Amino acid sequence: LLASRFRAAAITGEDPRTVYPYVSETELMSDSLPLIACSGVLMVFMILMPVRCTRSLMHVFLIPLCYAAVTLPLPDGFEGGIARRTNIIARLWIVAWFGFAGRVQLDNSARAAFLSRIVLGKSLAREK
Repeated sequence: LLASRFRAAAITGEDPRTVYPYVSETELMSDSLPLIACSGVLMVFMILMPVRCTRSLMHVFLIPLCYAAVTLPLPDGFEGGIARRTNIIARLWIVAWFGFAGRVQLDNSARAAFLSRIVLGKSLAREK
């Protein structure tokens, strides 16, 4: 909850316009940054889930495209402007690529461990 400047000021009982005078009101009340923080956490958990690389590749493009489809058609004053929305889309894409890279690394290490077990099992079977 404290990732949002508006909520942090409201919890402490301060007026957000006086605490953050150089930030626009729409940017203060936006939920985009907490949304991105939550999606980053979800991508980290995606790394820990046993999902194959072929299934998780679509998330690299799907998550930023869904956010872009929802926010880019909005007027310029909403969500801090087009530059801020594009920045958030780029950050979502980077988080998605890091999640995918982690999934690829885990998938490759699991396959290598499985291959070494199979090779070891075959070599022990030949020795008997």
